[in-house]
Amino acid sequence: MVPRRRLLLGLILVLGAALRLVLYCSRPSLSIDETMLGLEIGTHSLAGLLQPLAYAQTGPPLFLWGIKLIASTAGMSEYALRAIPLATGLLIPFMMWRVGRRLLGEPAGLFAAALAALAPTLVQYSVIVKPYITDALFALTLASCTLDLLELPNARGVWLRLGLVGLLAAIGSVPAPFLLAGVTAAILLGVRPLEPAVTWRLVACLVMWGAAFLPPYAWVYRPVAVSEYMQQFWGASFFAPAQLEDWPLLGRSLVQALVARPMPLAVVPPVVALFGLGLWSVWRRCGRPVAALLGVPLLALLGASLVQRYPLSARLLLFVAPCLLLSCAASIDAAAAWRRGVGRVLGAVVVAAFAGINLTHPYRTPATRLAVAAVNQRAAPLEPIYVASGGIPAWAFYTTDWSAPDTGYLRWVSRWAGQPGAGAFHNSAARGHAVTTDEGRDLWMQRGGRQVLFGLGSGIQWREGRGFARPVIPDTGWAAREAERIRAAAAPTVWVLVANPYPTTVRDLFAALQIAGGVLETESAVGGVRVDRFRFTP
Repeated sequence: MVPRRRLLLGLILVLGAALRLVLYCSRPSLSIDETMLGLEIGTHSLAGLLQPLAYAQTGPPLFLWGIKLIASTAGMSEYALRAIPLATGLLIPFMMWRVGRRLLGEPAGLFAAALAALAPTLVQYSVIVKPYITDALFALTLASCTLDLLELPNARGVWLRLGLVGLLAAIGSVPAPFLLAGVTAAILLGVRPLEPAVTWRLVACLVMWGAAFLPPYAWVYRPVAVSEYMQQFWGASFFAPAQLEDWPLLGRSLVQALVARPMPLAVVPPVVALFGLGLWSVWRRCGRPVAALLGVPLLALLGASLVQRYPLSARLLLFVAPCLLLSCAASIDAAAAWRRGVGRVLGAVVVAAFAGINLTHPYRTPATRLAVAAVNQRAAPLEPIYVASGGIPAWAFYTTDWSAPDTGYLRWVSRWAGQPGAGAFHNSAARGHAVTTDEGRDLWMQRGGRQVLFGLGSGIQWREGRGFARPVIPDTGWAAREAERIRAAAAPTVWVLVANPYPTTVRDLFAALQIAGGVLETESAVGGVRVDRFRFTP
């Protein structure tokens, strides 16, 4: 590698690391999904994490165990919980360069590394306590091991390395079967002749990988995936090719696996065409085995989605992000070979788009940690606090002393707010009837000398791929019942914390509080979280 390219690679890796480290060190509050998973990690043993989790959460055992061990040593903080995603995100641009250089040559490999360093989705999920970014690293590591095997199919060390990485993927990545299907197809197409020793080694790997994947699938993933709530939540995200509207869903999901932001539908077709041209170019340049290595996981994904076993969602498709980035780099490299100027313009447009998204639309979460601290500081010792349903996971996480957690309290929170359909679960479907006068009667506790009320679920539900279920209004009587509960607890003031609200809920709740005699005395917003104080006249 010439010194100039070595320097460029160093700059790319430094830039990718800087984007991730700045975001990590800024310590954004945990998102609602992160707090729900964090509560489960903090309250379960290693064995307990192998059981179906509350809050409709799930994750591969290797990922959950790794975070649990780090958090047990370093403490339950954003830094500890996000350590594994960060380390993974830092490795991905380097691994992309290694794989891209082998497939496409050094210039295109450097460009692929630059795309991996800048891709907004890969940057964002490097600081999110979810296993999606590790899916991308497993995809690259398996690809690297498979390329080694295609070069030296009889080398025992190569098989041992592939077998071990595949085993780790089987217990560390939910979409591992898709990736391993690509590995298997590449070996079957690329190793000629297929000698008995190679066949037996491949069979042994497949048996080992399957034996490692099936237990977590049966005990951890499947109970959550087939639940009524998750089928409802993901129902509009499964791919049905006969439905014309599902093709834009597929294209948008693939593009958002790289950019993680909403976009006009008109942007999707040219970007998908860029992916398609790149896969075709890889096929032409690298042959069928490599094309299968990259393409079979995509086909397996579509097949699983077709039978409603894997939804199309940007975060769930991060395991194909390396394939998409390599395809993009191959397309632009092919364009540059045809017309150097065209290739340079296309490359500059893609890089500028990724950089622009990172600069103008950086990843942010509601500042729930700061909001919880603010309300606890501002509230008088005996003033009650009402926490709306969307803020309950963050409230439970950030008010817990994780050096000596109150497990009874956290179990109570999980009972009322951690199960779909429970009174305070934030995303339960509409009740189908008006809120009754006794709902929420048990949704309160004495904590730290004050009464804390947990909000009832409003009956507005978000569903992936479809948005909010219609109509987007709370269940009849919800706001009036919440205002009644808050007024009964007021002494004569009460603090109201609202995080992750759904449309119309804040407006309806505050209007009901005013009708009940409440006066908005203190109004503030902390990083997108409302922290308000109401006073009621006797």
